[in-house]
Amino acid sequence: MLKIYSLHTPSPQVWQPGRETISNPTWIDLINPSDEEREHAAGLLGAKLPARDETSAIELSSRFSSANSVLRLNIPLFVRTDGTKGPMTPLGSC
Repeated sequence: MLKIYSLHTPSPQVWQPGRETISNPTWIDLINPSDEEREHAAGLLGAKLPARDETSAIELSSRFSSANSVLRLNIPLFVRTDGTKGPMTPLGSC
C-alpha cells in the first residue's frame, strides 16, 4: 500500500494506478508495497528507494546516509501484532 501525505490535504491519499496523485508530498508510507507502488513513490520523491534488505541493516554506519539532497534514515521497529508483542520490521525514511 502506498499512502501519500501533504500539508495541503486533511487526510492521506491511498494511491491507485491511473488516479491523479499529490505531486509534492510531505510524507510517503509504503506498507508491503508492490513493485508498481515502489516505482511510483520513487518518481514522486525523485530518488531511488532502498531495498528491504538495505533498510534491515543493523550496523549503525548504515542507518544514516545522504545523497543528492535526500536524507535517509533506517531503524528497526517493533510492530505489535497481538497487542503485546510482535516481530521486528525495518522502517526506512527518505
